[in-house]
Amino acid sequence: MEQSSLLSGSFVLSDSLPFLKWLDLQGLESSMRKTADELDMLVDRWVQEHRGRRASGEAPSTSPDFMDIMLSILENAQLTTYDPDTIIKATCLILIQAGTDTTAVALTWALSLLLNNRDWLKKLIKLVYNMGTLEIAHAVVPLNLPLY
Repeated sequence: MEQSSLLSGSFVLSDSLPFLKWLDLQGLESSMRKTADELDMLVDRWVQEHRGRRASGEAPSTSPDFMDIMLSILENAQLTTYDPDTIIKATCLILIQAGTDTTAVALTWALSLLLNNRDWLKKLIKLVYNMGTLEIAHAVVPLNLPLY
């Protein structure tokens, strides 16, 4: 996953100069293919594990997870042009990538906005230092929640 995130944010020279694509000067295209294959194998293993559990009649140890729900929805669907495994794998990868990327981007933007606005940064620092004395903090943050 980390390699996927790194590659998705990389500058690719051939995106700006398409005639250089066949050279793969940075070696990123081959890295992207290798990473895509690794992620595909990983998610395919998840799908096959869940499918094997369902076929053996083994009940999930907890409530059904996302993969179980996707499998049950797509086993009843009448798909003629799309492979159900491809749909499940693509959906899982999109959700994982969106969840990690969106959080990182939001935190980066929040930090950059705070660094560019010293007054708000000082207010936030003051708020964090006084958080233990604020009643709202005790209402929002449970006492047994470890904050480390």
